[in-house]
Amino acid sequence: MWFTPNEITFMVKASNSTSSSSSAEPASSESEDCAASVDAQLKRFYRLWCLKESIVKALDINSDFDLKSIEFTIQDEEETEKPILSTVIGVHGPKPQELSEKGWSFEEALLDSDHCYAIAAQTETTASEDGSSTASSPVLDGSEIRRFDWKELLKDAVPYPVHSSA
Repeated sequence: MWFTPNEITFMVKASNSTSSSSSAEPASSESEDCAASVDAQLKRFYRLWCLKESIVKALDINSDFDLKSIEFTIQDEEETEKPILSTVIGVHGPKPQELSEKGWSFEEALLDSDHCYAIAAQTETTASEDGSSTASSPVLDGSEIRRFDWKELLKDAVPYPVHSSA
C-alpha cells in the first residue's frame, strides 16, 4: 500500500463532493453519479501519486521505499490550472536520512482536464556563525509552467552523427 489512511480518506471523500447537487439541477441517474464519483476519486489518486513521485524523485530514493511514511496534507482540495503551493508533507516511521519535514515546497496543478503535475523542492538552509540556521526564499513561486510543442522543442536539434562500421 502506498497511501496513508488520511490520504485514502481524501480520495474516497471525492465521491461525496461530486454527488451532492443543488435542487435546481436536473436529477442525474445513479450510473452518472457513480461515474462522476469514480472520476473524482481517480483524479485525487493521480494527484497524490504525483506528489509522492515528486518527493521520491527529488530525493533520488529507491522504489522500495515505504511511501506510507510520507503523508501529504492537501489544503486546497480542488485542483486547478493555477499552481497550488499550500500542500504540506508529514513524515512518519522509517525514512531516508535525506528526508526532513522542514523546508519542502510543493507545486501542483492541472495541465489539462486529464493530466496533473507535482514538483517538490527543498529550500536550502545556511548555518550562521552562532549555529542557527536560516532558510533561503522559497524555491517554487507559482509561476506558470511553460508548455512546448514538439516543433518548438526540436527547432534547433541537430541529427546525431551516424558512424558507419567499415
